[in-house]
Amino acid sequence: MIIFMRIPSGNKIQKKKQENKNDLKYAYITKTKILFILLGFSLITVFAGCTVIGTGIGSIVDKKNKKEIQISGWEITKIPKTKPLTFFLKNGDSISDKYIGIMTLPEDEYKNIYLKNYSDLNQFSQLPIFGDTIELALSDSKKSRIRLPFSGFNYNSVLVKKGNGDLKWYQYKNIVSVKLIDGRLMDINQIQNLVKTGELKSRSFIQTKSKIQINPADIQYISYYKYGSNGALTGILIGAGIDVGIVAIIFSNFSIDFGSKNYTSNNSGSCPNIYSYDGKNYHLDSETFGGSIFKGAQRTDIDNLDYLKEHKGYYQLRLTNELDETQYVDEFKLLVADHPKGTQVIPSFDGKLHVLNTLKSPERATDKDGNNVLHLIKSKDDNVWISNPFNRNPEIPGDGRDAMEVEFDKPLYAETVKLAFNVRNTLWAASLQKEMLSLHGSKLQDWYQLMNTSEPARNVFTKAMIREGMLLVQIWDGTNWQTKDYVWEVGPALPKDQVVVLDLKDISGDKLKIRLESTVGFWMINSIAADFSEDTTADFHELTAESAIDQTGKNVTEILRNNDGQYLVMPNTTDKVDITFKSLPSKKNFTRTYLLKCSGYYHIHTAETGEPKLSILNTLIAEPGAYGQFVLRKLNKELNLSAIQ
Repeated sequence: MIIFMRIPSGNKIQKKKQENKNDLKYAYITKTKILFILLGFSLITVFAGCTVIGTGIGSIVDKKNKKEIQISGWEITKIPKTKPLTFFLKNGDSISDKYIGIMTLPEDEYKNIYLKNYSDLNQFSQLPIFGDTIELALSDSKKSRIRLPFSGFNYNSVLVKKGNGDLKWYQYKNIVSVKLIDGRLMDINQIQNLVKTGELKSRSFIQTKSKIQINPADIQYISYYKYGSNGALTGILIGAGIDVGIVAIIFSNFSIDFGSKNYTSNNSGSCPNIYSYDGKNYHLDSETFGGSIFKGAQRTDIDNLDYLKEHKGYYQLRLTNELDETQYVDEFKLLVADHPKGTQVIPSFDGKLHVLNTLKSPERATDKDGNNVLHLIKSKDDNVWISNPFNRNPEIPGDGRDAMEVEFDKPLYAETVKLAFNVRNTLWAASLQKEMLSLHGSKLQDWYQLMNTSEPARNVFTKAMIREGMLLVQIWDGTNWQTKDYVWEVGPALPKDQVVVLDLKDISGDKLKIRLESTVGFWMINSIAADFSEDTTADFHELTAESAIDQTGKNVTEILRNNDGQYLVMPNTTDKVDITFKSLPSKKNFTRTYLLKCSGYYHIHTAETGEPKLSILNTLIAEPGAYGQFVLRKLNKELNLSAIQ
């Protein structure tokens, strides 16, 4: 599914240094629940333009400047084993070491751990005794039945030992039933949940050079530093806490190179990238009009620019096309806001600029499973909540959705609240974007034409995109959750700020309960804050470019001057435009914020062959939750194919 638009925002997360705890010689950590797993699945909602893979094409920075890269547990197999890493764990610990590989615990070691699990859990669950023969009824075409000794569990599979001593993993989703030696049936869904929560230990783990064993479920994220001019901000987390088996499988099957600047090999699209000049270097600072993948979806996007500084009387920006798509840029302007010190200027999706001055952090935050995640979203830092798409069954209603509940102290008579989100989309779903477009086959241009000319058809599509891909914002009214608004797609390359304004006239009491919901695996949330006060006044100025010169030396200033249907067309990945604005005198005792105002759309390049998959497309549009099930089935299919290979 395609997301039409992208939320305006800004303020990149300022990474704070973490104290490394190197005294951990053995860390088979498993008590906390999986908070997130996947963060790189960008496509905030399939077809989510900007959210496509690659938008975070790295900044052009001085070679002496190092950038911190965050990745997920599953992405670890893409990192050179010689690179120093820091594993940030959910219990607050961190481990600095080098990654060696994905390991399976030795039988004797796991057996001792499992025996304790069996003793603690068997009274509540139907667990096999380690080494006893179990019967697996499989869902293959032959409806096979396998009788082999039980040898362990991990997040998506049960392990058995073959007659020759070799171990064999069978994925839960391919198992119809598991019969124990005494004839009882094991509840596979319950087993998955026990492994997910860490109550039942996984036999798979990540091992470091110092022989530290880390349970993937306990990884919040992994951090390392990248030097050079190409990959700042690429390779942003894909998930954490994923079963090691999945870790290896997923990356053996996907061809995305998150450590390089070349994203076109993944056959995905994105949206224009904007770089800001700070007087020394250009920095990736914005992804503009994300999700506007056809002309009828064109929109004006406003986005904070955090790196931009005046240099010799001018502000300098660079517009680039770095992916396999054609971009149509209509208008390109710079907004300058002078506001009182101590306040922040953040846009909402409708283009209004809000001046916030009394932001409050939440008092409580829990994920869908009831885990406390307040420390992950209380402030802008290196802690991020990530929606987890693994260990979910596409056949179970609701497994394709994820949610978080947040509570604020509310002034008793507050009538409105401005919620300030700092969010980012994951990269994982980005790999599905071109495939989703390809479902239209040879009729893709006909679909574009329908979207461009039929407002009713476009409205149906947009409604489905909001329902399935946006981050829905719901309020507890004392009886039910009421959906009031949503956060639009922002893309995976940068964390973005966006304001959502909610009416509280019907909400009584001194507590405000918010629920955030979307398709599983689409969102990363760094912080949420609330401002119950009125907007502060500020001075806003809209600047038109003094010059805009493309890569051939052509002056395209007039084309970008107004939102008038005259487009700067950028069909190649080498296309770029350097744009300058004349600076404004600074205003004493005020803080200055810069924002980009840009309008346009883009077309992702696809093969456009084959018959359209109308049945699938119609289902995804018409049936609530169908997209989440589609995403999970796609993930399971990739895992299966990789396992077979």
